Amino acid sequence: GTKLCRKIPQIMTISILLNMALTAMLSVWTPGPNNVMLLALAGKYGAKKNIKYLLGIWTGCLLLTVFTGFLCQTLATFVPRIQPVMKYFGAAYLIYLAYKTIIRKPPQDSTAGTIPTFFEGMMLQVLNVKLIVYAISMYSSFILPNVSGALWVILMAFYLVFFSATGNLLWAFAGSFLKPLYEKYYKIANVVMAILLLWCVLRMLEIL
Repeated sequence: GTKLCRKIPQIMTISILLNMALTAMLSVWTPGPNNVMLLALAGKYGAKKNIKYLLGIWTGCLLLTVFTGFLCQTLATFVPRIQPVMKYFGAAYLIYLAYKTIIRKPPQDSTAGTIPTFFEGMMLQVLNVKLIVYAISMYSSFILPNVSGALWVILMAFYLVFFSATGNLLWAFAGSFLKPLYEKYYKIANVVMAILLLWCVLRMLEIL
């Protein structure tokens, strides 16, 4: 265990944080379970009525991200060779996300007749595969190769969830006017987002 700790330089540079930020924004600002739901709900009820649901999403995101971070750190400690493999796994996930982004259709008005609760927002994250793989990708590709320890896992979880939260806010508060625009130009928007995700793959694999 001591030898493994010495191999980690414990440095989180501005360059690493910026690369993380760009990858995070392109990963979690794209349409996903949370963003699509918030877009539809904002267009139906207005953004303010969904605050409790939004807080539930953020709470669930933070808890799941912290858990995933500790899980990744445990795997990296006991199986050191898994980190490079997880890096390629993260790249594969971004490629898959780019594909899903291209083929995604606009959200439909199929939300329930009642406003979702805080608990429903939190529990949605348990089934949010996009969030789970996003956290695995970020920890294995950017965080654990540079820093380790419980404090870093928790701090970086807040950093990652910050971008999820800002993406949620964009989709929620812009829902009233973004939804019709996205429905009209979704093919162009999807292609642009997919290309940016593929660019992140090249950066992650250090090809660019």
